[in-house]
Amino acid sequence: MRKILVPVDFSLGSINALEYAIEIANKVEADLRVVHVMTGKNYPVKIADHISKVTEATVEDCMDILLGEKRDRYRVPNGKIDYKVRTGNVVKEISNQAKYDDAMLIVVGTHGVSGFEDNWIGSNSYRLVSHCPCPVLTIRNEFKYDGIRRVILPIDISPGSRLKVP
Repeated sequence: MRKILVPVDFSLGSINALEYAIEIANKVEADLRVVHVMTGKNYPVKIADHISKVTEATVEDCMDILLGEKRDRYRVPNGKIDYKVRTGNVVKEISNQAKYDDAMLIVVGTHGVSGFEDNWIGSNSYRLVSHCPCPVLTIRNEFKYDGIRRVILPIDISPGSRLKVP
């Protein structure tokens, strides 16, 4: 079965991306894997108001809570929703997980920050789009899931662009 990968850092944007990924997985009957990357920085994992419980716990506890609350919306017959916790560079680890899982799509939330610092550092979402072996759908937090009604695909007449349509 095909797999959709969703990087989650427990921010509002990543939870919103998970909502989109669940609905996409339901439509295309894909497995769903949620990935959290530990960057080596020691920070408490906080699940905030966008999840029903507020806690400081291990990443695994937070993933169990998150998937416990979202699992009922995932309705793929014989489908599997699970999580993986990795350690290292966010972009490398997500790219490696996508290769390992032969993921068909990555759905990632983006904070939409723009400005001086972002020009120098660049966002993880931008680097994922540039480096991942599969398509990456970025979702800004302002866009709440309201069903998929229309897909806009910008193409030109070049052969490389036209190959993306199917």
